[in-house]
Formats: sequence, structure tokens, C-alpha cells
Amino acid sequence: MADEFIWEGRALRTMGDIMDAVLAIKSEKEARVFMRAYVEHSPMNARANIGYEAGRYDSATAERIWDWFECVHPILGRRHDSWSGDELFKLGMRMEEKVKAEKQAEARP
Repeated sequence: MADEFIWEGRALRTMGDIMDAVLAIKSEKEARVFMRAYVEHSPMNARANIGYEAGRYDSATAERIWDWFECVHPILGRRHDSWSGDELFKLGMRMEEKVKAEKQAEARP
């Protein structure tokens, strides 16, 4: 598979595979090495991918990932567990509007 990311001899094909590798990393130094390799593989998405996925974990784990891997959640930043459902819904609506506007701008000649 041409688009797979190889880390320590293992093909990481899904975000689940990548996050399993992220969670197995035990030092900040190793995290930086991993992130350099992942950014080289996926320069446009690596930080956003890991930052987004980190938001799915408890606060302590998310903070460690954001610190060690030098990333943040691409929409919520470093705020974790403090958004109300209404705030999240409104953020999602704004993101949808932004994406639609970007697509329309790209479609213009």
C-alpha cells in the first residue's frame, strides 16, 4: 500500500494504528522522532490528525499527547472536557460554513 506510514517496521494503515503507536510512546524524545516521521509522511494532516484524536482521551492523556507531539485539536485547541453540547454544535456549524466557502472559492475560475 503506497500511503501507509511505517513506524518501527510496522505499517500503520488506520488512525487506530497510529494512535496505538502514539499511546505506546513513553518519552517526549521518542514522540518528537515519531512526529517528524509522520509529518514527513503526511505534511498536511499529521499534526491535525493526532491533535484531533487526542481529544478523544481523558484530559491527562490528551495534554500529554498535545505536549509531547507538539499539536492541538484542530478545532477546539487545547480546551478539553469544557465545551457544552451547544458550544460544540455551534463550532461544528461554523466549520461547515467555512469548508463550504473554501470549496466555493476553489470552484471559481
